[in-house]
Amino acid sequence: FRPIPGTSPIHRLWAGTKLVLLVIIAVVVGFDPAWPVLAAGAALVLLGAVVGHIPRGSLPRLPKWLFVGVVLAALLALRSTAKPIGHVAGVPLSWGGLENFALVMCVALEVFAAAALLSWTTMQAEVAPALSALGRPLRWLRLPVDEWAAGIALSIRCFPLFVDEVRTVIA
Repeated sequence: FRPIPGTSPIHRLWAGTKLVLLVIIAVVVGFDPAWPVLAAGAALVLLGAVVGHIPRGSLPRLPKWLFVGVVLAALLALRSTAKPIGHVAGVPLSWGGLENFALVMCVALEVFAAAALLSWTTMQAEVAPALSALGRPLRWLRLPVDEWAAGIALSIRCFPLFVDEVRTVIA
């Protein structure tokens, strides 16, 4: 993910605000994965993408094997024992298991989309100072906040290099 240039209100937000919003979305949908909560979170992320002028072409192109894996996992979820259980051609299928699987997939997709929105609208150089400022209360506990922020910033900067190296090794 590379930042998308722009001057939208989302781009102008402080990086710490976007990080806090990302954590709030992840915690809320993670602790209460219900359809209304997921719909509200998805609406918030979609609103951020529209206000941030994120083009459709910036979405990643996922490999086909990922979709095959999701379908296989959904088929396995159908064979679980979560209720309600229905029968199709004499085969018991767990509709509750399929719904739970769909909830988990939607939570993962929503958190991924919120993180992508953060990365598309935030320059990498803004993340470390924001993490350092947000972690200021942890300094009272004598925790190495600045070192953590620097480590995370280095990880973010090196991630594209890591992806390129993995592609080279796979090739």
